[in-house]
Amino acid sequence: MLREPAARAVSAYQMCQYELRLRWCRNSLEGAMSLALNNRTEPPVLNQLHLFTHHPLRRVLTLGFYSAHLSHWLIHFPSSQMRVQWVEHFKADPFQTLWAIESYLGLPHHDFRKQVRAVLTGPLSDISAGGGLREIFHRRRGVCVI
Repeated sequence: MLREPAARAVSAYQMCQYELRLRWCRNSLEGAMSLALNNRTEPPVLNQLHLFTHHPLRRVLTLGFYSAHLSHWLIHFPSSQMRVQWVEHFKADPFQTLWAIESYLGLPHHDFRKQVRAVLTGPLSDISAGGGLREIFHRRRGVCVI
């Protein structure tokens, strides 16, 4: 699963801000891009080229250029054996995403909703210290699906 390219760039920049704390990523992403594009004397097209070739933002922006990364995989595997699923789609509707993966692989469909309900309402759902398994999933994984 891959992040949508724009979301990938935002996520990488936020990681730079909050975890790496590098000098060039102290501004907002919009502010950093504006500075990178407007502080040069070349025409706009060359400014954009500079941004993708020399500026520190290059790494953040090119992480979502999946065609470059996937082309290496396509050397070894035919495109018919590859399927890109977006993380954002999985977060929005995990069961639909799993159904699509099962369909693509030719697998029988599994009732993941039933299984998740059983886990969330089963014997571990009354864990008093943490408020139940649902809250534990939410806190530790950042995702809770029902």
